Amino acid sequence: MTLHLSQILLTDARTFITDPCDLKQLGISIDTQSGATYQFFKGSVPVTEVLVGSGSSVMATVAKDQLALGSNELSIQVATQNGCDSYVFAKAINYDYQVLNPVAITKDGLILKSSSADGNQWFKNGVVINGATGTQFEVQESAIYTVQVSKGGCTVSSEIDVDLTTDAIQVFPVPTEGKMNLILPSRINASLRSIFLYDMRGVSILEMQSNQTLSSNEIKTLDLSNLGPGVYLLQINADKVYAVKVIKK
Repeated sequence: MTLHLSQILLTDARTFITDPCDLKQLGISIDTQSGATYQFFKGSVPVTEVLVGSGSSVMATVAKDQLALGSNELSIQVATQNGCDSYVFAKAINYDYQVLNPVAITKDGLILKSSSADGNQWFKNGVVINGATGTQFEVQESAIYTVQVSKGGCTVSSEIDVDLTTDAIQVFPVPTEGKMNLILPSRINASLRSIFLYDMRGVSILEMQSNQTLSSNEIKTLDLSNLGPGVYLLQINADKVYAVKVIKK
């Protein structure tokens, strides 16, 4: 639409949202005319200052606390600089405001948990993990894990550096109701020969001989679901013999 007011040819200003994902404000770029002023309204309430046209683009900002969740229709009032003549162009901007809070990762054993209830996508060393879109992800090896949350065209992310190797033998969960995870320090894993599980009578009930697959897995999983409740002894034969107590519920 074009209006000829007070010797100024007023035209509907072209507007572009520049930073919809800013947590505090909405940025809007306006193609302006010299001799004209511009101001955005939500309904009858002004949401920006009056901007003076320069013949080029100028930037307007709308504080997010002035917007409602969901659809927000903003009109723009274009006026002559002396304020004598003006015209309101309705629905100049339609912005879908969705709150996207920062996301955090917590770790519980091998389970990584996102603080976001939805919109999650997990990555390992910067590579997307196919199908890993839930609030939780179980790690299988040392790596940098990232969760990215997308909502309303915006994204936030958080990462955690998971190092499963330590100077101590790790057995978890304790007690276990079925599967038990074993992580060995690098020096023990490099010299691993075999793993045995004994009951309290000294009877061998499980044996795992070292092979390439067993040695290469940072997390070695033992299935104890068929065993009765009680205390068992895990024997690890490597550069020397190590023994770890295991409790089965």
